[in-house]
Amino acid sequence: MLPMPSRNPAVYRGRICNLNQIHEATSTAGDRMVDRAVAIFGSWGFIVAYFIILVGSLLLFGPSWFDAHRYILSGLLLVAVSGIQLPLVLMSRNRAAARDLMAAELEFEINVKVEYELMGLNDRLDREIVGLHRKLDAVLQKNGTDPAGVDAAKHMEIAGVRR
Repeated sequence: MLPMPSRNPAVYRGRICNLNQIHEATSTAGDRMVDRAVAIFGSWGFIVAYFIILVGSLLLFGPSWFDAHRYILSGLLLVAVSGIQLPLVLMSRNRAAARDLMAAELEFEINVKVEYELMGLNDRLDREIVGLHRKLDAVLQKNGTDPAGVDAAKHMEIAGVRR
């Protein structure tokens, strides 16, 4: 059975291509921008810097330790940042999932090709073994020895399994 034609963009005319190059070539400018933004927003540096800015603004602005407007504004900033970050993270995760799916399909196609090649090698080995048994039988008959008499159990068992 021949492998099915590929629908995976990482397989081009039967040749396996670099998955990372295909993934980058098929991504749009918006996809690359989202990945860069998520790399920045998801880093510890951003979290620490945002925490420092938030605490600094709470300490710097306002006459007293408790000012309702100051906490409402900081809460609004937190909600706005999280409202922007969530869709970006989801878009980036969707792209990562698509890349993982492409990698899994590519791995499956490689496994099918390897299995097909191994089946061909097994068939070739089986034909070679049968041919060797026939040559052995011919040599034994030429020497005047009965092929069934020479270690008959092993010889016939192997020949019976492989034929």
